[in-house]
Amino acid sequence: MDGPPVEVDEPAIPEGAACYVTVTDLGGVIERIAAAGIELDVPPTDRPWGMRDIVVRVLREGPRIAFGERIS
Repeated sequence: MDGPPVEVDEPAIPEGAACYVTVTDLGGVIERIAAAGIELDVPPTDRPWGMRDIVVRVLREGPRIAFGERIS
């Protein structure tokens, strides 16, 4: 990890997400998710630890997966 550590009151993985996948093109991931007819459970969110992420739910009632990319 580059730079000094960041202390935050929020967890590094959005609440309820079973898995966090780091990507390099979050916009492209969002487009593919939308094309598949999958709704975002959590819209794009900038996190204080330097990530922008989204959360989707697997099979509507399944676990949640977060996809994020570094923004700082």
